[in-house]
Amino acid sequence: MDRARRCRAGSLVVAGPTVLEHLVCRALPALADAFGPLRALNATARESETARITYARLEPTDFSRDVLERCPERLAVLSVTGTA
Repeated sequence: MDRARRCRAGSLVVAGPTVLEHLVCRALPALADAFGPLRALNATARESETARITYARLEPTDFSRDVLERCPERLAVLSVTGTA
């Protein structure tokens, strides 16, 4: 495995929820739209059942490939020292 691949394999994504939501909205608008009903039901009795239905309908998504790789200008790579 080459050095660049090893480095990515040990990567960690650090971002606040607002940034992650923005990235998903930009890269996968249909996925973001699927959660619309949940936003309207936040902290209500129907939220849990709506979440179950929403997640059951979702197609599998690769966060790195389908979101992060589509928004490279929003990413930064920082070097970490003192690790094995």
